[in-house]
Parts: sequence; C-alpha cells; structure tokens
Amino acid sequence: MRFFLYIFLSLFTYITFPKNASGQFPHGYFRSPINEKIELSGNFGELRPNHFHTGIDIKICGVEGLPIYAAADGYVSRIGISPVGYGNVLYIAHPNGYTTVYAHLYRFANNISGYVRQVQYQTQSFEQDMMLDAEKFPVKKGDLIGFGGNSGGSHGAHLHFEIRETKTEKPVNPLLFGFDIPDSVSPVIRSVKIYPLEENSYLQVNFSNKKIIKGFEGQSIKLDAVKIKGTYYLKGVSSIKAQGPIGFAIQADDYIQGVHNTLGVYSVELCLNSQRQYFHQMQRLDFSLKRFINTHTDYTERSHSGKWYEKSFIRGNNELPIYSGLQNNGIININGTDEFKFAYYLKDANANLSTLVFNVTPVTAPVDFSQKPTASHTEGTIKIPYSQEYSLSNENFSVKMPKNTLYEDISCQYNVLPKTPKAYSSVHELGSHKIPVHDFYEIAIKADEVPHRLAEKAFIVSQTSGYLGGTMENGWLKTKARTLGKFYIMADTTPPALIPGNIQAAGSNLWKSTGIRFKISDNQSGIKSYKGFIDGKWVLFQYDAKSALIYYFFDEFCPPGKHILEMEITDNRNNIRRWKAEFVR
Repeated sequence: MRFFLYIFLSLFTYITFPKNASGQFPHGYFRSPINEKIELSGNFGELRPNHFHTGIDIKICGVEGLPIYAAADGYVSRIGISPVGYGNVLYIAHPNGYTTVYAHLYRFANNISGYVRQVQYQTQSFEQDMMLDAEKFPVKKGDLIGFGGNSGGSHGAHLHFEIRETKTEKPVNPLLFGFDIPDSVSPVIRSVKIYPLEENSYLQVNFSNKKIIKGFEGQSIKLDAVKIKGTYYLKGVSSIKAQGPIGFAIQADDYIQGVHNTLGVYSVELCLNSQRQYFHQMQRLDFSLKRFINTHTDYTERSHSGKWYEKSFIRGNNELPIYSGLQNNGIININGTDEFKFAYYLKDANANLSTLVFNVTPVTAPVDFSQKPTASHTEGTIKIPYSQEYSLSNENFSVKMPKNTLYEDISCQYNVLPKTPKAYSSVHELGSHKIPVHDFYEIAIKADEVPHRLAEKAFIVSQTSGYLGGTMENGWLKTKARTLGKFYIMADTTPPALIPGNIQAAGSNLWKSTGIRFKISDNQSGIKSYKGFIDGKWVLFQYDAKSALIYYFFDEFCPPGKHILEMEITDNRNNIRRWKAEFVR
C-alpha cells in the first residue's frame, strides 16, 4: 500500500508542474510550411551521430516538388546551396525575432531561383552561401518560396524545418509554437542502465528467476522496462542493491499516432523520494555545442549496439544548455539503511507522460571487492586528462591535444603496427574509435618514407574517418583529427573517376535530352572541385554528393547546334581528370 501511495504522490507532484514551455512562444504566428496535414519523420532534439536534430522533418508525400510556403511575414535573409548538409536551403527572418529555415528543397520559387542562378554564373560556383538584405526578397505569410525535395545530405524526400532565434541563431523547438500536430501517444520506455561510478561503488540486481548480476566501477547493468496498467517497471527485477555513487541512463522513444517513425523524447526527469535529481528538456539548442551529445549519451553503448541511452548524470566536459534542477549532477550516493525510491518521468512536446518507478536498497553487508575486475595496464597504456593540455611525441609520431579535447579522462593504448599495403609509414594506433573526441587536435607523422616526388600527394588517413589531409613541415606530415584510432600516411596520385551518363566521348546526339549528367568519385582523397565548359564557357553543373552525380540542364548558354563539352574534376591532392566530347543538341 505504501508503494502505490508513493507512486500517486510522485505523480501528483509531477503533474502540478507547468505542462510544457509552449506558453513562452507565440501560437498562431507561424503557419504550416505545407498545405497538407503535417506528419513528422523526425523531431527536435532527436539523437543523431555527433549532434541533436535541430528542427522537425516534415513528410512531403514521399515525392519531390511539394509546394513550400513562408510560415510568416518577413524576408529571405540567407540562401544556401550545397551538395551536402542542408542542400538547397532558405532562411526567412521575421519581425518577431525568429528566423524560419527550409532545408533540402528541390528548387526555389522562380524569382529566387533566377537570382541564385545569376549569382552562380557570376561566381562560377554551384555552391553558395548568400546573405541578403530585407529589400531583396520580402515575403508574406503563405507566399510560395520553393518546393520540397531531397537535396544535400537528405536520404529521402522531406522538408527540414527550423525556427531559430534571429539574434543568437540558436534553434528552438518548433513543436512549442502551436502547429496542428495531434499527438496523444506517450513516450515508450525501453530500458534503464545503472552505472557504479567510483572505486567503492557496487551494484547487485536480483531477478525473480533467482539470477543475480553484480557490477563494479567501469561496468554497467541494463534492465528492460515493462508497462503494467499505465506505469513502467523493471522487467523481472525483484530487488536492486547498491553502495556508493551510482548513475542512471534511460533508453526511450516517442511516437505520434498514425506515424511509424521513431522520434526523440522532449524531456526526462529523474526523481528520488519525489525530489528532482536530474532534468533536461529539448526546448533550445546551440549549434556550437552539438557534439556534447557524445557525453550526454552512452557513446560506448551506441558504438557497440546502436542503441541510444541518455545519461541522467553529468561528468567531465559537458556544456549543454538543456539541464536544470540538478542535484549533485544527477549522481546518487547510495548509503544508510532507508530504501531509495526512484521515478523517471518522460514527456513529449505535447505533455504526454510516461512514468517508470523502481527502488534501490543500500547494501548493509560488507562487499567482496575481490570479485571486482582489475584494470589491465599492458605496455603502451597511456592516460589522457580531458581538463589539461596533453602531448605525446616520439621520433615518428606526435599528438597535441588542447584542453577539453575529450569528454572525460581516458586510459588507452598507443601502439605502432606494421605498414599496410601502399602506406608510407607505420600504422600508429592511439586509442579506439569507440572513445569519443569532442574537438580537433593536432597529429603529425614522420614522412621520411615518402618519396620527394610524392610530397604534395601525401596525406594522413584515419581508419575511422578516412582522409585527413596534411601539410609537410620539416619532414613531418601534419593535420587535424577528431577521432581516435589508427593513423598512417598514404599518397594519392590517381585522378578522380568520371563516368558519362548520357554522353559519349566519341560524340552524341542529345536533342531528346534535357541536359548532361556524369557520375564522379574519388576513393582516396575525395572530390575537391568540378567544372564543366561548353564551347569554352563555364556552365552550371549541379552536384549531389550522396549519389555522386553531377548534372547540367540545358540553358541559353547551350543553344541548339553542335558543341564541345570539356570537364575538369579535381581531387583534394590536386589530381585532375579532364574529359572532352562533341555533341549535338
């Protein structure tokens, strides 16, 4: 009876808090950017590799070309065009201090598209980042501004829509602005992880099937959740016993009725005996802090299983602005004799609530720490502090890490491994790709095995992230890295590959075609630039990096008749592929 009274009192305490923060934001000011019903394939704050999602992804009926409209009066303040990232994107500044963003567009409205094309020809560049004044393209609420698409880093036709504070450029959750998106589905709690955090910490989980799992510092225990009569509990757990500082992490998803896509949870709160210990909510984010997701979540677990666990405690290097009401940074010190009553409260942006309750009992008998696994200190183990500068140097390898390059102090291996085929140095192994790195650090490898003729073609490669580039300085090849793992020197002397799509070098009749297309690729240093010339004049080839496709739509610079096409594709080590053909249009 006392247990159910605890649940009731905890819920009562929770639901008397304000439902959500939407009252801070204007409702009715912004209209939907589409005329159809809004269905989401992604939401604000959703967990993504190395970043939080900073907008909402709106389905556009699965096809390119759905009309997109201005959400409110304002003016187009910025236009971006890129083969990656946001692709074709518009920014509209509004008088109320917010800017709306419309990304992955198929194309812009005609007046905007014509201006963009003019600038592209003036600058002889497909890629653009234009800042505009208020007089160039004023818009009214509901004006057609473009058409939904799949440009840039998109992997399916949709509209990525953001609302940012104009002054700070910080993104704000669009779902707090009153868009008509019915949602009565509460978050789904999957599981919880518990971490013994210090040398004297201990954890023991007893299951109803008599199974017992023990954990010490550096370990964790995962417990599945099950929903019974509207409340979540830990599946099959009869008791949890602990000693010393421990931390928790939770795995959960959100959904909207009628939509199968998995979404992110808006807020997570952890209470102890009805008192808040930890709280975060996805109301505002900061682009400059996006990589702190790697410490907000369990990065190792994500690398191993692909599952996202959001930690309910903070340690080390973490500057995210999403937290409030923390007690001891969410770390719980289990001691004494009284039972610790925990409750997780998870909400979506529409205030739908899910609750998980469980108890932890302090260990009263002495803990046998002889069962604790001993850390291995093999030859080559080094310790790197996150809060201090760090350097490692020998006759062939050098690393310089500024303060806060990492999220926590780490112990890792440094090893020198034999050369791989076509390499011009030994392989230098520093740690593992499963250890997250927050910021760039300097790496250098002695280049005495690189022939002089290849000095400008040499680069450092990471087995984790690929091409890193590099410049020669006093016999060393130096560059920046943002991962740990294996590094070595290679050289790229091969020009990029160019595969014609609808045109042949021997000549082609293209009178039935709307344009010319090629596949381009470079499997070593990557594509640096691409140019096409018709009769000696630069023409606009567009580039879609994800499909490795470049294409030119016939325009006034290619009238009907006989023409000569010349292509020039350059990689990041300045190897150039040239290609020439005659064609008739």
